[in-house]
Amino acid sequence: MKIYRPTWVEINLCNIEHNIKQIRSKLSPKTKLLAVVKTNAYGHGLVEVTKTCVKCGVDYLGVTSIDEGITLRNKGVKLPILILGSIYPFDNFAEVIEHKLTPTIASGQGLLTLNEYAKKKNRTVPFHLKVDTGMGRIGISPSGIPEFIQNLKECRRLKLEGVWTHLASADTNPEYTSGQINIFTSIISEIKNAGYKNIISHCANSSAMLKYPESYFDMVRTGLCIYGLLPFPGADNLINTKPALQWKTKVIFIKNLPPGKAISYGTTFVTDRKSVIATLPAGYGDGYSRFLSNKGYVFIKGRKVPVVGRVTMDMIMIDVTDIPDVRIGDEVTLLGSAEDMAGLIGTINYEVVCNIHP
Repeated sequence: MKIYRPTWVEINLCNIEHNIKQIRSKLSPKTKLLAVVKTNAYGHGLVEVTKTCVKCGVDYLGVTSIDEGITLRNKGVKLPILILGSIYPFDNFAEVIEHKLTPTIASGQGLLTLNEYAKKKNRTVPFHLKVDTGMGRIGISPSGIPEFIQNLKECRRLKLEGVWTHLASADTNPEYTSGQINIFTSIISEIKNAGYKNIISHCANSSAMLKYPESYFDMVRTGLCIYGLLPFPGADNLINTKPALQWKTKVIFIKNLPPGKAISYGTTFVTDRKSVIATLPAGYGDGYSRFLSNKGYVFIKGRKVPVVGRVTMDMIMIDVTDIPDVRIGDEVTLLGSAEDMAGLIGTINYEVVCNIHP
């Protein structure tokens, strides 16, 4: 494949294999593992990462939307695929059933509508119930469980395969997290007492997997740790994962400037010495945040060098004055640590990697 613009992402699938083994080592043999591959596998490549997860023996896959699930089915993936998001418009249930995807149901209306589509298709359809224990996003409230169960008993074409919730602050708030886990435990008991005993209950995300073994239940959902990203500071002391993504580019232009020369829009950087400035073909249009203007850094020849001037849509400038013999075509690593970059721009590592699209 011909490269017209030398900016690319490299994914180390061996590191993903390593990370899955590290995650497995923390779980009992009975605990299932759901690999979260939503949003193009956090920017790492949906199909390639999924194939690696399948090779490593994960039990379930989690995607954010129907189209991601269909893509995986069309690539021959046979594992159960849970759609983690709320499905709307409801006529999309037809494709969910056709492609044997597992929907999340988060409301009574969704339940009854799915049952109608299942009857039309003459199929028994498994689903997972989403319960809102404190995230405040989607899900049945705990007080709505009795009515939901009553409605479910009338839905002859549906099978309650799983029940799940999402922990809002497992990385930062132990008291709130424990409260959510306790609520979820009570809900699982309530549902099992209503006759639904063979369900997969799942609650733990990557943060909870590392900090709250009591949140494991029947299955753990991990995203960040699979990609070698840290869910909270100090997580590297709890699990030995390796980052799977590197973002690279090449120097496309070099100029020598005297003191007093402005760089980029707004003249926010002015050279204070004789300087060698290199231009790179990446910018905020590729996911290199404009907030990194005058405070980001890259690596060239094993050395850390600063981004100077404002990040533009398609290019950034770096000061390579102290690096000898930099030439056009030299390779540059744009992303050292997703955590460090996130800290510089005031966001989370998830957003950094998901925004990369060279």
